[in-house]
Amino acid sequence: MGKEPARQILAEFATYYNGARCCAALDGDVPAHREVEMTGSVKAAAHPGGLHEGYTRAA
Repeated sequence: MGKEPARQILAEFATYYNGARCCAALDGDVPAHREVEMTGSVKAAAHPGGLHEGYTRAA
């Protein structure tokens, strides 16, 4: 693997880590706070490179 693919994977992980993962120290919130979505169907999305799976609501 070259430098550019590694940089891309690390950038995707940083985005996931700082914006999507829940943190116990933040009472289950994420570092980049977002409002709780209560309506819409739940959709799964792989984060970074399929190592983790996140969920969002679609209208």
